[in-house]
Amino acid sequence: MIIEYFFCCYFNMSADYSEIEDLVNEFKEIEIEEYIIDLEKELTEIVNTKNWNVIIEIAHDSGGRLLSSNKAEMLSIFLLKFIKGDTNINVQDLYEEF
Repeated sequence: MIIEYFFCCYFNMSADYSEIEDLVNEFKEIEIEEYIIDLEKELTEIVNTKNWNVIIEIAHDSGGRLLSSNKAEMLSIFLLKFIKGDTNINVQDLYEEF
């Protein structure tokens, strides 16, 4: 799963939640189009199925992060919006939630 790669290489323990938008933008600038599309597909599936346990497990195993179901849900939704290029997001809302 490309989302594991994203957590391992971009949103790992050294990254702060306030950097999430910049990290997604960096991912979109550096990585090949196939990876960007795959990440959007994986996030869409997770959000549509509300399978927050997938994000919880990946965040822990690949990013060294501990997430509650609520945090996993919010993070998944924000990541998906950022990947889709939604600029109508208040990053502070995400940061304050954590």
